[in-house]
Amino acid sequence: MFHKALKSVRRKRKDFRKCKDINHPAVKLACRVARVELRKSRCNFEEKLALNIKNDSKSFLHTLVAEQKIRYTLALYMVTLET
Repeated sequence: MFHKALKSVRRKRKDFRKCKDINHPAVKLACRVARVELRKSRCNFEEKLALNIKNDSKSFLHTLVAEQKIRYTLALYMVTLET
């Protein structure tokens, strides 16, 4: 995670602690900024991982397996909710 993303998440939490209201304009703005920064950070991480796949294939495969586990458990959870 980039420092900018971490900083925006901390600011979001600080604003919520101060206002105690999700609908407050400052909290909404902080949430939006944090969401955008986290998306940018995740995209940049995945891009760097893809560019470095020849040299460091283990980290790429580790990330891939972790994402597949999450999707699989979510799919099982959704199936159990439907029945």
